[in-house]
This record gives sequence, structure tokens and C-alpha cells, in this order.
Amino acid sequence: MWALNYDYLDPYFVRPVSLAYVNYTPVPVRSGVRNFLANLDEPFSAVNNAVMGNGGKALDHFNRFWINSTFGLLAL
Repeated sequence: MWALNYDYLDPYFVRPVSLAYVNYTPVPVRSGVRNFLANLDEPFSAVNNAVMGNGGKALDHFNRFWINSTFGLLAL
């Protein structure tokens, strides 16, 4: 698997796609994508904090998720 990733996927697919993304995607769009993906992490953080017994932090993450999803146009 290492050889497949290192020898074929990375140089011929992953690296060109990532370079094209950085070179041709405007900064505001990349920022929106980054915010959207960060927003998707919030429910997992809320559940993790709830399991650890940090109710206040769990509520913060949950509120951040629903506010960004509702009023922030899915955090974009």
C-alpha cells in the first residue's frame, strides 16, 4: 500500500490536484471550504466533550454548529 501511495497516487494524482486547488481557487473560496469543513467537526467535538463530562464545552460546540449552519449559510 505504501508503494502504491508513494509511487503512483501522490506524484500523479494527489499532488497535481492539490497544487491546482491552491493555484486556481481564490482565497475567499478556500476560506469558505475550510470553514465548512471545520463546521462539520463541531458535532464530533460536542459529543466528545459530552462523553468526557464537559457539558459547558459540549454545549458551546453544539451551539457553534447550529448557529453556523443556520445563520452562517453552512459556515461559508
